[in-house]
Amino acid sequence: YSIPPRPRRPPCLETFTACWCQQCATWADVYDPWCEDHPDAVVIKYQIGSDPYATPEGEFRIDYYDLNAIPYTYCNGILVANVDTNDLDTAYYPARMLHSDFIINSSFSVDDKVITVNNNIFPYVTTYGSRVQTVVMEKTTYGNVGGNGQFQFHNVEMKMFPESGEGEVVNFCNDLPYSRTYTANLDSTNIEEFD
Repeated sequence: YSIPPRPRRPPCLETFTACWCQQCATWADVYDPWCEDHPDAVVIKYQIGSDPYATPEGEFRIDYYDLNAIPYTYCNGILVANVDTNDLDTAYYPARMLHSDFIINSSFSVDDKVITVNNNIFPYVTTYGSRVQTVVMEKTTYGNVGGNGQFQFHNVEMKMFPESGEGEVVNFCNDLPYSRTYTANLDSTNIEEFD
């Protein structure tokens, strides 16, 4: 048994947007290419409000951050940007140098619109009351086109585990692997491509 080397932590970018929001389209024009140029970042977009792809979990995230306007982007839980990428760069580059306290390996399979997600987490630390959230995203969506001029949306959150969006509370013990499997029928989501 050997302890794997401690990896760098990929920055997690959470963006709140909607198909009817003109400022969101303006932000997407610079943000989406930026994301393509930074493939090591974990990018999640929550469609909110009256967007047809809005989810209860996304609304929970809005409440978590106490947002009352969009678009906004958070890097590792810190508000960083909504108009240009300079503030995003300022947060992103230091964030990508951080070491992770966990190795996370996840896999999934879809069988007739039923998804099974397997999470395997190896902690380097002992923690109490940590929250684990598992997000099912669609790489590109087209069915939620609205009045803001966008014809596609990227990294759209479709489902979270657990369903409340609060995350699963876990006490991690240093060097003790943790595993969790989630299964859900995705038929009621807006996922466009199941393969």
